[in-house]
Amino acid sequence: MRKGVLALAILLAGAYSGTAFAHGVGVEGLDLSALQDLATDRAAETPVSEKKARKAWVKLASTLAKEGKKGLADDAKKLSVVLKLVEGPFASDLELAEALDEAVAALDGTLSDLPGESEKWIDHVESEKDRAAVAKLSIAARGHHLEGRTLGNGGDGKGRLASFRKSALGFLKTWGRADKAIDRQGGPLPVEVAAEAGKIYTVVGTGTGGFNGDGREARRSSLYWVEEVKFGPDGRLYILDWNNHMVRRLEADGTVSRLFGKGVPGDSEGTPEDTELNHPSSIDFGPDGRIFVGAWHNHKVKVYDPNGGTPTVYTIAGTIQGNSGDGASAAQAKFNLLPGVLLLPPDHPFGGGDLLCTDAGNQCVRIVKLASDPLTDTNVAGVSVPTGKVERFWGTGVQGHDGNGGQASAARLGFSKAQNAESDGRMTMDAAGNVFLVNGVENVIRRIALDGTITIVAGTGEAGYSGDGGPATSAKLNFPSDVAVAPDGTLFISDQLNNVVRKVTPGGTISTFVGDGTGASGY
Repeated sequence: MRKGVLALAILLAGAYSGTAFAHGVGVEGLDLSALQDLATDRAAETPVSEKKARKAWVKLASTLAKEGKKGLADDAKKLSVVLKLVEGPFASDLELAEALDEAVAALDGTLSDLPGESEKWIDHVESEKDRAAVAKLSIAARGHHLEGRTLGNGGDGKGRLASFRKSALGFLKTWGRADKAIDRQGGPLPVEVAAEAGKIYTVVGTGTGGFNGDGREARRSSLYWVEEVKFGPDGRLYILDWNNHMVRRLEADGTVSRLFGKGVPGDSEGTPEDTELNHPSSIDFGPDGRIFVGAWHNHKVKVYDPNGGTPTVYTIAGTIQGNSGDGASAAQAKFNLLPGVLLLPPDHPFGGGDLLCTDAGNQCVRIVKLASDPLTDTNVAGVSVPTGKVERFWGTGVQGHDGNGGQASAARLGFSKAQNAESDGRMTMDAAGNVFLVNGVENVIRRIALDGTITIVAGTGEAGYSGDGGPATSAKLNFPSDVAVAPDGTLFISDQLNNVVRKVTPGGTISTFVGDGTGASGY
């Protein structure tokens, strides 16, 4: 059985741009005994009372504020005072450090896991200065159990201490936000705090698959097979919670909300809270606020539209599973599994404002001409929607990976047709507008240039794990699942069945960037 993503690891936001949690330097004479007691209680699985928890954290925050340690209240540079703990009992005891992190996660969100409590504990802190201190303290403390879990920069495995489940290897592709880490309030951590490169940390997820409600703090929110995560234009993180049949969002207050999807498999449209969705698998964003979602077992592209006063969800492409409709309205077409959607920017030569859709079961990429050949049509649910004509754009419809050096429209593409969603057929775009396409089942990454020619940029087509230090086109990959492109043209590839992230330099040299190939660890 396919294992789901149990926690989201924000990889590139730290590893590529040099931002992550820093060790920091401690403040002399700071009394951390209450906090250490709290962590010890958590490690011993002793119930922590709301009173004791509040007292410990307020005491620490107040001490910092009253002693003039403005690092936590006013100056982000000194958040590192909390990390004095790593020089004490937490330096060598990972279990105890993780217990502290669990305590932080519980206290920073709600006290629902503590006896008889369901409110935010910080609401009881009266001093605004203390509130600010406590909030920032919680952010910093989350990095403790990651100490020493350094991500490597290639080579033969030395130093790559973090590793991943195959399905956790998804990427954030919005490089405009890649110079920031994410704090518990959903905003960027100060760069001064996130100064040490090569750290991995969990942003959303408990580590246990399931659903435990909306509105919980991100680290206390359960997810169930995450298929994609992506920053929206609003700076918030959007999460396709595949087996919960929802599109979810990390809000500015650090909680996880539901954008749409009732949480049961189905196919309906209307108000977001009443919409049924069947396995959302891909997402992209329009400049007008619309959100485009490919739904795997709906075989449709659905749109969340916030415009017009009341947000609505409707289908713009697809009816039932099949293969038909080219040259006509996308609302009447048949698709077969949709693992990738990519909205082209204005003036793109492929069709500015049009939507590329990976039609995996039909072994092609189709284009919905939302801007270049728009129309209004009644969809399968009887709703009048803005859509466009659809055409097969790339691929012959026959699986393979040949045709390189020629036009993508005449090349064979290869995508998984598994009914349990495979992260195959994902697309991303570099700064110049070239599109990179995952052909996971063919073990290659391909690039479609602005003139329509297609080439292989990584992989030989044969499954394996080899080639580090040499040309990426001579290296073996094993079912790559996603690809991201940095501003300088560096590629990052989630080499799924090898349990690693590979890096391809602009010059074409491949290396292993993250992971030791053994499975999930390092959190």
